[in-house]
This record gives sequence, structure tokens and C-alpha cells, in this order.
Amino acid sequence: MDRKDGRRYYPSAVHPIFLPLNMTEVYAMTVGLKRVAENTSYQSIMDDMADWIYSQLSPYAQKIINKSLHLQMSDMEFKTREQKFLKEGFLVDRNRKNRLVYIEKRRAIVRIIFKEKDEAKEIEGRISYLRGDMVRIETESSGYLEVSCNDIIDIQEIKK
Repeated sequence: MDRKDGRRYYPSAVHPIFLPLNMTEVYAMTVGLKRVAENTSYQSIMDDMADWIYSQLSPYAQKIINKSLHLQMSDMEFKTREQKFLKEGFLVDRNRKNRLVYIEKRRAIVRIIFKEKDEAKEIEGRISYLRGDMVRIETESSGYLEVSCNDIIDIQEIKK
């Protein structure tokens, strides 16, 4: 965030959300975000969002969530999240899966180099969805191909 003439400027669009929620909705949003995102490409971003929401809750609301998780014998934890805007570039650079989510959102054309058996292959197209560990790439010629995130060697954005 930059300040100029008494105003705040952000490097990407800011989308403030105000949700007057009851405790069940707050529980579903915080705990649910972490559970739904588990073992997906969205996990890092959604865990961070759940932590950020949790960090803004009153001690009373945090206590209710913690008590419920304790009674479930859950090992889920919430980290204290600094209340500040994250630049998309910072988020994207954190890990490969965050970068894939960013590319999916932008519908950018990319070249993905991946392993198939013991051979490096490449494909050009747009990421159409991320599910679990799989990335689906739409191509103009062959429809689509699914590749495991673990098999991706490199991702290059194609500027057109």
C-alpha cells in the first residue's frame, strides 16, 4: 500500500467484505474454509483467509471455535494473521500452487513443462481448473490434458 495526497493506493484491486454473521456461520466460514481446502491447490490461500478471519474475531468467538475443535479432538489450528493487505505478487511467489490459482484466475496462456514417465513434455493452453493435486489445461488443438502438480517442472506465461 502506498500513500499519496492523504489517500491509500493498493497495487491491485481491494475487495472489502463486511459480513454480519451469527456464530454458526462464523464457525462454518473459518473451520469450513480450512476443511474444504485441505489437500487442494487452494489450501495455502484459503488457510490464510481463515486465519485472517479468525484473527479478527472476538476472544469469545475464538473460544467457541477452539472449544468445538477440542471436543472433536481436531488438530486444526489458527495462526495469528497480521491485518494487512497482501500484494498478489507476494501471494503468487509463496508457492507453486498459489501461482497456479493466480494463473487460473487470469486465464493466462501458459506453457507448462511436465514429467511424463521419465520424459519431459510441454503443453500450451489455459488452466481451466485445479482439483486436488491435478491441473487441467485446455488447449486449442487437443481439448485438454490433466497433469499432477508434482509433475510440473516449469510454468511460463506466454505474452500475446
